[in-house]
Amino acid sequence: MSFERRRGTTADAPSVANPRRGHLEVLCAKVNAHPNLGAGFVERLSVVVLNVTCVGAVGGRGLSQEICCDLFGETWWFIWANDGARIAPVSELDAALGEIVEQMGAGS
Repeated sequence: MSFERRRGTTADAPSVANPRRGHLEVLCAKVNAHPNLGAGFVERLSVVVLNVTCVGAVGGRGLSQEICCDLFGETWWFIWANDGARIAPVSELDAALGEIVEQMGAGS
């Protein structure tokens, strides 16, 4: 999968042109830094989602899950694409990663 990077964006600042994509880019970098997870972007029905796969955990579930980003009130949240359950607000990257690791069985 290709990790598309727009000129002028950084791993810790969401894209101004598309906040949803920008928040997912930041999460993608965080997920890819984890030793047992890998992530990349896919498009589903014209919406960009982050595909996360458990790649190396002992006893890992070998899962692949898609994560979206949506606005609830005035707060952007990471959510599971399959059921819309909230993972964590985008401002809480460590909490989001912790929930992803736990749900996917990617603990080391």
